[in-house]
Amino acid sequence: MMKNDGKTSDIAKIAPVAKKKPDFTDEQKKAINTDGKVLVSASAGSGKTTTMVEKILRSIEGEVPLGKMLILVYNEAAAQELRDKLQSALFDAACTASGGQRAIFRDALDALAAAHIGTIHSFCFSLIKSNFEKLGVSPACEVLSEGEAKRYEAQAMDDVFAERHAARDEIFGQLTDVLIRSRREDELRKVVEKVRAVIAIQPDRKEFADKLRTSFDNALGGEYAQKMLAFFRRDSARVRAGLELASSLFSDAGYLRWSVKCDRLAAMCREAESADFEGVSGIASRIDDVAGLECEKSISSKRMDPCDKDFGKDAVKQAIKLFSEWRDLFGDTGKVRTMHAQNTLYARKLVDLAEMTEEAAAVMKRADGVMSYEDLEFYAAELVRSGEFAGSFARVFVDEYQDVNPVQDFIIRGVSGDNVFMVGDVKQSIYGFRLSDPEIFLGRKRRYEETGEGTALEFNANFRSVNAVLDFVNCVFDEVMTEASSGVDYAKEGHFVIGKDKQDASGEKLEGCAEVHVFPYAGTSSAPGIDAEAEFIRDKIHELCGSAKKEDGTPIGYGDCTILVRGRNDSVKKLAAYIGEFLPLDTSIFAEQSSRAEEELIGFLTVLDNPRQDIPLAGFMLSYFGGFDEDELARIAALRGEGDLYDAVLAAAKKKDALGKKTAALLDMLAAYRLKASFKSVPELLQGIVSDFDYAAFVAGMGEGSADDVLSFVSASAGGDANAGISRFLATYAEKTKEVKRARPQGGDKVRIATFHSFKGLESPVVFVCCPGGGRDGRAEGDVIVENKGSMGLRHFDFEGRKKDDTLSLAVTERIRAERERLEEMRLYYVALTRAKQYLYITAVLSRTPAARFGRYPALSEPALLSDLLSELKRKGKIGVVMHDERELAWKPSAPEKLTPPGKADARSVKMVKNAAAFVYPHKEASELAMKYSVSALDGGADDLALSVFADRADEGIAYHKVMEHIDFAAEGREGAERELDAMLAAGLITPAEREQVDAEAVARCLASPVMRLARESTCYRERSFLMYVPADEVGQGTSRDKVLVQGVIDLFIDGKERVIVDFKNSALRSDEALRKYKKQLQLYKKAVESSFSGKVDRILLYSFKTGKTLDVERDI
Repeated sequence: MMKNDGKTSDIAKIAPVAKKKPDFTDEQKKAINTDGKVLVSASAGSGKTTTMVEKILRSIEGEVPLGKMLILVYNEAAAQELRDKLQSALFDAACTASGGQRAIFRDALDALAAAHIGTIHSFCFSLIKSNFEKLGVSPACEVLSEGEAKRYEAQAMDDVFAERHAARDEIFGQLTDVLIRSRREDELRKVVEKVRAVIAIQPDRKEFADKLRTSFDNALGGEYAQKMLAFFRRDSARVRAGLELASSLFSDAGYLRWSVKCDRLAAMCREAESADFEGVSGIASRIDDVAGLECEKSISSKRMDPCDKDFGKDAVKQAIKLFSEWRDLFGDTGKVRTMHAQNTLYARKLVDLAEMTEEAAAVMKRADGVMSYEDLEFYAAELVRSGEFAGSFARVFVDEYQDVNPVQDFIIRGVSGDNVFMVGDVKQSIYGFRLSDPEIFLGRKRRYEETGEGTALEFNANFRSVNAVLDFVNCVFDEVMTEASSGVDYAKEGHFVIGKDKQDASGEKLEGCAEVHVFPYAGTSSAPGIDAEAEFIRDKIHELCGSAKKEDGTPIGYGDCTILVRGRNDSVKKLAAYIGEFLPLDTSIFAEQSSRAEEELIGFLTVLDNPRQDIPLAGFMLSYFGGFDEDELARIAALRGEGDLYDAVLAAAKKKDALGKKTAALLDMLAAYRLKASFKSVPELLQGIVSDFDYAAFVAGMGEGSADDVLSFVSASAGGDANAGISRFLATYAEKTKEVKRARPQGGDKVRIATFHSFKGLESPVVFVCCPGGGRDGRAEGDVIVENKGSMGLRHFDFEGRKKDDTLSLAVTERIRAERERLEEMRLYYVALTRAKQYLYITAVLSRTPAARFGRYPALSEPALLSDLLSELKRKGKIGVVMHDERELAWKPSAPEKLTPPGKADARSVKMVKNAAAFVYPHKEASELAMKYSVSALDGGADDLALSVFADRADEGIAYHKVMEHIDFAAEGREGAERELDAMLAAGLITPAEREQVDAEAVARCLASPVMRLARESTCYRERSFLMYVPADEVGQGTSRDKVLVQGVIDLFIDGKERVIVDFKNSALRSDEALRKYKKQLQLYKKAVESSFSGKVDRILLYSFKTGKTLDVERDI
């Protein structure tokens, strides 16, 4: 019998129940059983997390303690999910094991809470805190929010710029002259910040900065010239293929001179593709001779297809444009050298400014004892650089390895030993805006394959989708995702294994399909094609919900259908409005949680318009732009006196402490934007805000598409008043948005609309992928652009002529950016197309000419949109496409039932309609459950009721809870309690108002009670939060046995001679109804503790500060 230590020994009492292990594929087994360095390329739905959990279990079974493992995941939610899965797996393993193995798994369960499972930043912080003396940093250092970090950088940049002005730096002066625009809108600051950010993610910042400086060496033979030449050759080859087809089409139709012109241009392309930089310039100088060739009509009576003719002429135009642009930019090689020389001076100065800004910010942050996320990586890299921490962990596991940046990879390598397991999928690397670098993954993979340093594996068995979907995905990406085009050979390395098709509950083949539908329109947003796409989606959902079944045999419902869109723009809003008229629609994509970006921008404008509105001002201060947290806001609000929150902000800004300085900076920022609002339109003002705060990366990270989508959505909502003042804009916006239901739905059987980004990692039986339209034009938005890996493009500035010219560096950097965005877009399409379990429908709305050409001609430029890629595949005969006839797309505003053609319906249709009408969704009650409940909200929530009626008492109760969270339980008497309260006030743990609310005598009486005497002799856990899955019927949510997530916070858990839960209340505990509800809540607390600590709770108590009495919940209530 194992010793009862009050932790996990109750496992011994549980009868072993052998749970069925997953059926691992051969590749998964190899990954689990292979020691050493293992890199897994795991395709969508291939079970990578399940494999990682099993490999961790095997390591534990092999007597590698969990404390000697480092497990890195992408975010805190993923960390918690992995902990939950490990806890379940370890518990199952402990229950079925015996003897020493059971003890091993039991010890691992005990160690799970303290295990190194988290993000790279949480690991860096713990490493720094454990070695602060080696770095000379404060052991009490705090991590800044992104907004706070930006304020330090802004102040540092101000100081650097002032110092450079004072030093009369000539090159800096020229940069400020051309890059600082009127009214203090400063492009120079944005450029320096981007250069600084790119340098900051490097393991050796100085080395990388020097590399940036030398990258401008040798104008015509250097790095930029070679990259430009490579881009030109690729463009030329694509245009040449189009010219060769066009020549054939013209020749067949008798347009001989057009055919000759195509042949001449194709020959120029062929010649240029083997020339060097100056050779291409020489060839391009002859373009006018060929472009000027006159072409006559056909010499035959055969009529040429208009689409063929248009394509041929476009091929000629594209070739002429290709050579003309090269000639105009690079034809004069002397001019190229002169411009590049100026670029070199300015680029090197920008690098200098970025380094100086980083150094100045570091001094300020070190003095204040704070760090940014970049600092965490920097200091962690400095620690591991010495080699002291090599092999610190016996096993290292890294999830989503495709999304690391260079310094993160350096840290991972620096602490890893011989056993490191990395899993990811470059095909799903869609976070380039966070400066992640998928080339790190690809480079390691190539190294393992070429040198045998490690083992590279592929997981290509998909457990999510039917074969029809997998076949389609393979067909698409075998063609478009190649080593040359994307660094990934999908056909060789990512091709899904197609085996026996999935079966439904009855053993029959599970139904499914993958289809492409193209809808032409006449060229305006109100034309038939736009509406036809929405009608098709609506009708298809109706059809499936009336007849199709899921894998478990239950009917497909509306909640099983998802519409995926690229971004949340005005077109998507129209699509949702139309479908929402006929189908139950989850509009959370437009609701509070999903539209945080939109609401934060509107909140910014609201505060600029009138800061004396408490709720908008508080929301703004807590937003991305404000950067305050709840505690700081509470401390400011305590200063309001008889005034409003803005008065409190003004008062706080006068104080000399850190919070005062932060508040003063906020007021300065608002004043600056209020000035800009006086001479800018609202869309221009919003665009400036998005740019100044680097808000695009934040928006993309939330799965909202691009910041441009958010801005167009806001501006469109304001209608014609977008160019009016802020007040008029906000009024019109508010009126327009009343039409949209803003509340986030709580469950329900509804069709969902989601963005490509936000649906990564999720799945749905039915998925509609709406092809995005438009795209960037690839042109620079400013005079300087900086790319993720440090390429810099600058215009040439002619100070005498006061004009600007495009340059070699700018042309190259524009292409690098466009290429990165194209590859990321391709990977985003892979994410979207692999979400469907059974039915996948891709829809594209194209204007008349692209629709007529769809699938008939090769692309004359690099395909960037999903519709372009599908057109290429149709042309090659790889996929079938349903081309909807424009003449049949007249919009019908009637209800769906009126769309049935006249005539008698057949018996099968009548039966389907009757079945659909009689259908009762079997899981209605479960579908109405919320995803998560707080303990206090269950059964109406006694606390919630009290707090809503007695706000003052609520504040008082919060104050007492804060005190009991921080007080020394050994304090004695009123004087001891007073000393503790004063110390908490001085430390900022409670506010002056809270200090006044708390009665020291009541606190002293509590500390002297029997239960607190027990607490002083035991291990105590204060304010212990928990999440727990519980059957809905066990928490009063109907009769469903479906599990819901319950969250709560336990005031005090005493783990000693007795295990006791204590809940502190500020009421007299006299209401029988409230006591019954408290009992239910505390029984949930008890269940949570017994689950987490795997031991029995002896008592659950309620303590009243009002009466000083303690109630035993299970005995007295």
